[in-house]
Amino acid sequence: MLEVLAASMLVSISGAVAPGPISTYAIGSLTRRPYTGAALLTLGHAIPEILIVAGIAYGIRAFPFTDNIALTGSAALFIFGILQVIRPDTPVPAERPDGMPFVYGIAVTLSNPYWWLWWLTFGVGFLAFNNAYAEFILGHIGVDFLWLLLLATLAARGQRILGNRYRTIVQGCGIGMMLFALYFAGSILLAG
Repeated sequence: MLEVLAASMLVSISGAVAPGPISTYAIGSLTRRPYTGAALLTLGHAIPEILIVAGIAYGIRAFPFTDNIALTGSAALFIFGILQVIRPDTPVPAERPDGMPFVYGIAVTLSNPYWWLWWLTFGVGFLAFNNAYAEFILGHIGVDFLWLLLLATLAARGQRILGNRYRTIVQGCGIGMMLFALYFAGSILLAG
């Protein structure tokens, strides 16, 4: 069982450090409350992960409405990107007390075609050879949380050091989010 935990952590590191919309959101929107924001974002990301692991464990092979979920998530991602571009000093999605990092974590996870591809190929294959589902998810989500906390903390410290230049970085992250959203939506629409 420890082998599965270690393997899931190593696999998760390769996925977590790859640039993507969740990392971009952590850098651009979690600077005021890095720990809380990273925890909520990770929890939102963990919900689909836990559901898909449970689905694999119980033999569920088809997930309905994935295109609609992905398009909705892409729209949310685009809106978050716009907010970061027009309001880089007040990261509204992360700082409002309504759990936006949690919602964002769910939406962007489900809208990311690479997440689906990874789970429906490698994830299913890995778990087919290991029945340690809880250990896998624990290692996987643990690495995600540590990575997002690191990014948010570094961004918070960088904000103090960089001063006004930090606004430009946040706006660049917002543009990156909008591009991710357009790419995801385009991938879904062209595949359908």
